[in-house]
Amino acid sequence: VYRTQQAATDTLFTGGADGTNNTVVVIFDTGIQYLQSDGGSYTDSVVCAPYFRDIGWYHVVIAVDTTQGVETNRVIMYVNGAAVALSSANYPAQNVDTDINSTSPHYIGNWYGSAAHAADGYMAETVLIDGLQLTPTSFGVFDSTGLYWTPLDSDTIKALTFGTNGFYLDNTTNAQTDASGNGNNWTNNNTVTTTTHTPTNTE
Repeated sequence: VYRTQQAATDTLFTGGADGTNNTVVVIFDTGIQYLQSDGGSYTDSVVCAPYFRDIGWYHVVIAVDTTQGVETNRVIMYVNGAAVALSSANYPAQNVDTDINSTSPHYIGNWYGSAAHAADGYMAETVLIDGLQLTPTSFGVFDSTGLYWTPLDSDTIKALTFGTNGFYLDNTTNAQTDASGNGNNWTNNNTVTTTTHTPTNTE
């Protein structure tokens, strides 16, 4: 993801029926937040500590497995290949079902269909893995200098096990076609367009 404005709340991914029942991942200047709302009350909230004010590409992995016995393993956040420290954490209860990967509507770059916190920026690729809690090395690698986190090639991503509801939006042809082989395609709404501005072309 590449943010084009500061002091904003950019929604990365949401699953949920409405504004009171949803699971959402947002990025803003002071961190990334994973939220679960049930009946209008936030039951789960995990927030990372780093600031995201720099202009540039970020690779974000939110690894969720609520079956984990140790609560700190239920939501793990990674940015550019490394696990990030948390500023606060109220983890999901064990074995709880989230609204992401449910039968509720899902949104990329939007909060349950509301324009209030729509993402303003670029997203290179979006991946959902159903049934596995993967680490960033499934999606990227440090370059030969060990300084820059870079994306793996599309064929390597396609070889992952996506699970029934998993998908891979690689944006090679358009913004909504699933490249995983599952056929979990999306509907392109509003002003989503493709561009040549990618993580390997940042000038």
